[in-house]
Amino acid sequence: MKIYTQIGDDGTVTAFSTCSTADVQVEAQVTGPLYPEKLSGYKLEADNTGVNHLVFDEDQYKAHLKQEQEAAAIAAAETKLAEVSREALLTGVDDETALSMAPLYPEWEPGTEYKTGQRLRFGDGGFVKVLQDHKSQADWLPDATPSLYSVI
Repeated sequence: MKIYTQIGDDGTVTAFSTCSTADVQVEAQVTGPLYPEKLSGYKLEADNTGVNHLVFDEDQYKAHLKQEQEAAAIAAAETKLAEVSREALLTGVDDETALSMAPLYPEWEPGTEYKTGQRLRFGDGGFVKVLQDHKSQADWLPDATPSLYSVI
């Protein structure tokens, strides 16, 4: 079967098609089944007559999967770093500075575990600091429970 391929800058197959297009022009022969979901594992190999053959390379495919997994792990770690950095910054400032950044803090919600020192938005512009660890309750509103919250 004749197929047309697109070759990336690194020499790997980046697309294939049964017809030639502006982007997919390199002609190749295929002798077995094609697995589009494993595109990153294909490469072109020329035989001794100069005919290109589209060949699946399991090692190349596994290396590509490993790269994708590493990139995903790095992205997840960077997201976590941003979250931790944000939390450290919001926790580490004094109350006056925190008040100027109040929209960045979470809204108070009933049924939520809160830790001492956490700051929360409440109601229409209210801002409080948690005085002791507890699980919030609908009948323990921040502006009416001075043993649990301090209004900033």
